[in-house]
Amino acid sequence: MDLDLITCCMVVEHLDQPREAFIEIARCLRPGGAFIVMTPNLVNYAVFGNAVASKVMPEKLRLRIVHALDSRADEDIFPVRYKANTMHRLVHLLNTSGMQVHKAIGLLQQRPYWRKHPSFENVLMRLTPTQVLLVCAHKVVA
Repeated sequence: MDLDLITCCMVVEHLDQPREAFIEIARCLRPGGAFIVMTPNLVNYAVFGNAVASKVMPEKLRLRIVHALDSRADEDIFPVRYKANTMHRLVHLLNTSGMQVHKAIGLLQQRPYWRKHPSFENVLMRLTPTQVLLVCAHKVVA
């Protein structure tokens, strides 16, 4: 299969084996084909909090908290792994999976999650402003 473009928008954080997935994506791309990834940044306070909560908190309680913060239904919230969710780790995995990163940027958090405590959260937003990683890679031409 030779595809020109593959995208993963808010998918990578759910993968158990991101490197293997990236190798398969590279296999499916034509030489020079593009892969665009958009995924949460683990170095953001809210994403990191969710990662910790997924390890130490009963899933039912974590789902209630996530639902309260962004109004998603429980069936639209999936288990998270965060195995490729820092810029360094994501770029490394892509570059060692048959692709070459062309552009990597961090997208800033636009609004607080906890509307009841905006002053506290504004401090956290200043400390960890990058909420989302956006990376474009190309399949290496052999």
